[in-house]
Amino acid sequence: MSIARTEKLYMTNPTSDRLLFWGNLIASAAPSEAETVMVRSLEDAIRFPFQCSSGRLVDSSGEVSSSFACVVHTARNGRPAALNQEIPADNACAVVDLVEELGLKELRAAHQRCLFVKKLAKTDIPDVGSAPVAVGTMCIIFARRATVPIDVLAEEFCRLNEGLDHADWIDMVAISATAVISYGCQFAGRSDLGGVMPPSKGARDRYSPAWYIIPTMQATGPRTFNKVASFIAAYTVFFSPGTLVPEYQDMQAGVGSTVITLPAYQYNLAGDLRPVPPEHYAGRLLPSRPFLVQAMKSKELLATLTYIPWQDGGVILLRGKLPLEGLLVFLGREALLRGGVVRSGPQSQDSYVLPITQMDFQGMMDRLRERSNMAVRQVQAKYVMEKMADEGTTSPFMARMFMGILQLRDTAFPDEKDRQEFDKTLDQALTPLLSARTAANEIRTLWDLHREDIASGRAVKIQDVGFEVVGNFNRTFRREIDSFLYDAAKALKEGAQKTGKAAGKDIGFLFQKQDAFEKGLEILKRSDPPLAAYLEETRNRWSERLVNARNALDHGGWTLPKTRYEVRNGSQIVTHQPLIDGTPAVEFVTRMFDRLSCFLEEFLVHCFQARLPAGAEISEIPLLSRDPQAPQRFRLTLRIGGVSAWRLAYSDDSFDEV
Repeated sequence: MSIARTEKLYMTNPTSDRLLFWGNLIASAAPSEAETVMVRSLEDAIRFPFQCSSGRLVDSSGEVSSSFACVVHTARNGRPAALNQEIPADNACAVVDLVEELGLKELRAAHQRCLFVKKLAKTDIPDVGSAPVAVGTMCIIFARRATVPIDVLAEEFCRLNEGLDHADWIDMVAISATAVISYGCQFAGRSDLGGVMPPSKGARDRYSPAWYIIPTMQATGPRTFNKVASFIAAYTVFFSPGTLVPEYQDMQAGVGSTVITLPAYQYNLAGDLRPVPPEHYAGRLLPSRPFLVQAMKSKELLATLTYIPWQDGGVILLRGKLPLEGLLVFLGREALLRGGVVRSGPQSQDSYVLPITQMDFQGMMDRLRERSNMAVRQVQAKYVMEKMADEGTTSPFMARMFMGILQLRDTAFPDEKDRQEFDKTLDQALTPLLSARTAANEIRTLWDLHREDIASGRAVKIQDVGFEVVGNFNRTFRREIDSFLYDAAKALKEGAQKTGKAAGKDIGFLFQKQDAFEKGLEILKRSDPPLAAYLEETRNRWSERLVNARNALDHGGWTLPKTRYEVRNGSQIVTHQPLIDGTPAVEFVTRMFDRLSCFLEEFLVHCFQARLPAGAEISEIPLLSRDPQAPQRFRLTLRIGGVSAWRLAYSDDSFDEV
């Protein structure tokens, strides 16, 4: 079917479906025709006064770019839109670099071609009234196929952009009928994610907005071209003020909405984008207590002000009806040299990144209290700080069982109310798990020290008829064993069972007698075969031993036998560990805790997988590729085009080996 005939066929269809057709045509066209199809596709999507054609860009100094499959351009500064396939750089709104197959080598080459475009000389254009006029050229790398996972391309794309002036960042990578890699914008203190347009040259010299710039992977699927076309169309409004794009929302109708975010960036005081410090991510940064500003007589709440540390400065958030601009004067003259305010919502105002600290903000509020007719007070803390452990997220256990699980939980339970209800059950698994870990570590330490003390003679008093072991090791060791068995079994039998049920996976039959277990297993095999196989191996290999040991302690009158000592060679005293279910106590504890940790992590991730939004999956990060600052095991990926999804399967490999 020729392009001319299909134009007539689809011209009366809805905007989104028309772009879907063009996207399918781009994906299926012969390599020799793909460039022509791309031009015709964007001609159909982009309106007057813009034109679309293939060609090279040339700037005022005579620098000439590579040839691009499609350039969206318009006449500017009295210069014609194009001449002999050479398009003035001033006229180029966007370029699309069409790549047949995209791997890392091809991505780097395309990035260099686009970076050359970003650095071409442009003529400054004054703003029209209050509307900014864009001069930069949007650069999009469009691949018909990818030869490596989208995750790999996204990480390399971020690496290539990182360190460049933000105005030189390449804007988007699109893989036909699959996904788009681009950037989102998030205001400080907000959770919603918006789009990012190429910034104006020199913007960084005037101010640093309090925005998070977040790399994203979006599962756009068959409507990938819709996303690309709407992205360019939105930018034409800034490139040529007065341009109308009334069908913008229709262009994006049906585009996959699943978005996976990567580590974010922030502007520093110099206007450079820098990675968000690890300690500033949600869950790691203790929020500062806000200040309330009230009317003196009526006590009406006028505004709430909060300070957020931000790279080498700070940001002030105001929620309420007072104008933040009028309050910033209380910071002093020096702080206002790059001062300014962004309205992030109906009653939300954010300052630019300011050269201030928490102490400067405190001084501002003190001066406001002293010099205004308003009441200013700081909110009293409503939370209690409690130490969880003597380690942070550099520990694989803490990174995986707390940070990693909680991040995946956010995606599996997007509704805040549902998430809070789930967290109540999750706490019943993770809190006793942490207590069991503390007991397991203490058990290993106690045994190692006691064995050394016995071997060295420090804990032995030699007598005429034998020897006496000094101290109360057995009592302390038994107490820690009891604590471990209680907490470990509680994390498994109560915590995992309740957490699984809250996530839609009822595994209560795992802890029942054999007949009931087998019946429950047969039912589960019909709905979730991988989980059924996993639970069968779990019960056969270790969980019954742990539960039985706890039951024997509780109901069978069992106590840990005393340590046995043996004299060898007349004077050498050797210690023999007491046994639990026929296994030396330290070995039993070590194995049970290792199996329990793996079980809770893997079972929870399997539960989360069943609750992910369409287009998303969970993948396993190879052991040697994990971030040493936060060595998480799992991360989100795209279902189509991403790295291979993780699947639940039993393994006896230790926690540190997986």
